[in-house]
Amino acid sequence: FDQFFVGIGAMNEVETYQYTSEEHVNLKSTNYINYLTELNEFITIQNVIYYQFKSNNIAHYRILWDSKFTMQGTGEKFDWISFNVNLKYRYDMSELNPKGDSYFEISNGLGFSF
Repeated sequence: FDQFFVGIGAMNEVETYQYTSEEHVNLKSTNYINYLTELNEFITIQNVIYYQFKSNNIAHYRILWDSKFTMQGTGEKFDWISFNVNLKYRYDMSELNPKGDSYFEISNGLGFSF
């Protein structure tokens, strides 16, 4: 890896749920791994993975994954354009969703530098 980071921390999270108007305050552990690698001078991959859990119930946790793939154009004719693919995954287990809840999102696009 060209860059590699690990983080461990704590956070106080306040959530207000849309349908009940209840406010939940939780002390959570929040941890992450972040790495970036350049496969060559034109292709970059970055991944960040978070793992969070409640301090009073580690069975209630959240996993988040953000990934980005970037391919930069080459040569004088194409160095102003890039192609990007972004991936996001979320898994969340809590009192509201005891069986777990997840989603996966993919987006892509072109980048232009002027």
